[in-house]
Amino acid sequence: MTFSPESPLRQATGAVSRLAATEALVLDLGSERIFRLDPVGARIWGLIGEKRTFREILAVIVAEYEVEPERARADLDRLVGELAALGLVQVGDVRG
Repeated sequence: MTFSPESPLRQATGAVSRLAATEALVLDLGSERIFRLDPVGARIWGLIGEKRTFREILAVIVAEYEVEPERARADLDRLVGELAALGLVQVGDVRG
């Protein structure tokens, strides 16, 4: 799945999470399934919680980690796509 760089992202209202230093645990209240995110995934989850755009999150990841922009974009695209398919992330309007 590919997102526009200006696509705003937000955590779904049915997702509850606990961020730790090395990971994030995300509970989908609808299915009662728990998802574990590694440290980079946890950082991305936290940035999504700040209601940032795809472009903003990508810029932070490239700046904070030693990763090529193309690789970071592909990895971010894949993770956001997976989280969106699970109903944990919404892509689009973040008002409210």
